Amino acid sequence: MSDKSPWVSVWCNPRATIRSIVAKDPDRSIWVLGAIYGFLSFLNSFQSIAVGSVLGIIPILLIALALSPVLGFSVFSIWSWVVYQIGRLFKGVAHFKAVRAAFAWSCVP
Repeated sequence: MSDKSPWVSVWCNPRATIRSIVAKDPDRSIWVLGAIYGFLSFLNSFQSIAVGSVLGIIPILLIALALSPVLGFSVFSIWSWVVYQIGRLFKGVAHFKAVRAAFAWSCVP
């Protein structure tokens, strides 16, 4: 990854971008990515269970905004741990933070 933002380069050269992020700072933008992922997940869940018939748009958005970073970070951490454990079974050598970074950046919208 050159001097380009990883938010742009992940679309054109994802492997090099994720390698660069893992090598330099695996925690880079994890909370931002988690917030984006969590927000979209909340809206999808609220739509699926018809929360809009009980609450208005403002409360729905406020709930989603308030809780989305925690949900997104939790989902990234839990699924990364699962992938990390499976990788260990196959003699993988990556650290948990590297797996989490790769998983999170693979979800970039």
